[in-house]
Amino acid sequence: MAARKLGFIPMALDVGDFSTDKVIFERKEIGDLVNSIFARYGGESRLFEQVERLFQVCQASERIGILLVTGKILDVEREFLERKQVLNRNAIYGAIASVLVRYDINIIWSEEPIEEVLAIVKSVAEKIDEGKLLLPQRKKLKEFARDRNVAVVARCFDLNPKIAELLVKRIGPLYKIVEKARTEPSAIYVIEGIGTRTLRKIQEMAGIV
Repeated sequence: MAARKLGFIPMALDVGDFSTDKVIFERKEIGDLVNSIFARYGGESRLFEQVERLFQVCQASERIGILLVTGKILDVEREFLERKQVLNRNAIYGAIASVLVRYDINIIWSEEPIEEVLAIVKSVAEKIDEGKLLLPQRKKLKEFARDRNVAVVARCFDLNPKIAELLVKRIGPLYKIVEKARTEPSAIYVIEGIGTRTLRKIQEMAGIV
């Protein structure tokens, strides 16, 4: 229910739990993560097998992989204590570090309720879709937009300067971008950093949709 309210569409995915054309999220509840690491109850360790599959898909599709860990580690520790066992936190942290370092998979760990976690997922996906990946927050427009056409496009469509610069280089000044958005939107969509949300923003502000 929470996922639907935020606009997520339930569907079976080959890998991951949530995905866009730019990013794949693999969700692990903390208890399941511990099971995957320690192969509890006689099962085989699954964490790195799953991470390897996520890594391969991300490499092949040029998407960003994010491991989303949810839940409180204290709850898992209590379960271990009830069975008179001790949870090795260092092993958990080491496994997470290996995911980050060995596979270049980003990590988000949240103890918030699922509604909050899904809001984080949506926000991350939107910012990546907008082309804000590796773009520092406080960069001034003039640092990227020495070309007046780039500055005009960035301001008119409320785009970050990096994307505006790509648009101007690939398509041309403002009037050409508007015309292309009207007659051949796919030519804009294939530009790196342009996703469905950004394309729609251009079309809406140009009065096309």
